Order: sequence, then structure tokens, then C-alpha cells
Amino acid sequence: MTKLGVITSLPTGQAMQGQEHKGIDIANVKGTPLPAFKGGTVVRSENGHQQGEQNGGNVVWVRDDKGNVHQYNHLNRAIVRPGQRVADGQQIGEMGNSGNAVSKSGMGDGVHLDYRITNAYRKYKNPLTYIKKYL
Repeated sequence: MTKLGVITSLPTGQAMQGQEHKGIDIANVKGTPLPAFKGGTVVRSENGHQQGEQNGGNVVWVRDDKGNVHQYNHLNRAIVRPGQRVADGQQIGEMGNSGNAVSKSGMGDGVHLDYRITNAYRKYKNPLTYIKKYL
């Protein structure tokens, strides 16, 4: 199993731009394979976004069987499609820096995954429990 990388931001911390951060950021090299941390159905998958756009970039969202939506942002590329079922650990994309990815340099060039989870009521959940085995 590929190790994901280094956690650089936790949900309780502040994003580099001073805004509250609801997810976990994990840094690694561009193209690092990204597994689904929880199986389910792909509800959103986007490619074609570039670094510097004011959005989450290339993304994959997976809804698990309990209704939680797992959001994977700033990907280099997504390799799954909406409606597709994915299993725990199945590759769904590659880490990248698309969208408004930020970095210590302030230039948005930091390759990382922004991973966050919302429950069926759109409340944010702590994603640490889902990623421990991949760190």
C-alpha cells in the first residue's frame, strides 16, 4: 500500500489564508495514487481544472452507505465516474494541486489532498478515523 504522505493541516486548525479549515491536508508528490478511504458510490467527479482556479480543482466525492460524503479535492486527475461503485482502498485518482491549492510559499503550488467528510445533515465529521491505515 502506498503511503499517502504527511498531514499538514487538521480540521481544528486554520487554513493559511486565515479561514476555518474543515478537512485534513496531506502533502505528497504529484501523481501519488489516491485510494477511497471508504467505499461507496461516486456522486461527483471532475477533471479539467487548473492550478490557481478559485475552486476545489479536480475532485471526487464518494457517498458511503451511511450517507456520509467523502470529498477529495485538488487532485491531479480523477479516474472514476459518477454512479460508479468503489471499494475501500480502490484508487480513485492522483494527488495534485488543481484549484485553489495553497502552500507555505503562498503561491498555491503545494501538491496535497484536501480531504473532508460531511454527514447526511451536511455537518462536517473528523476524517482522521478513515485515513489512519494509509498514513
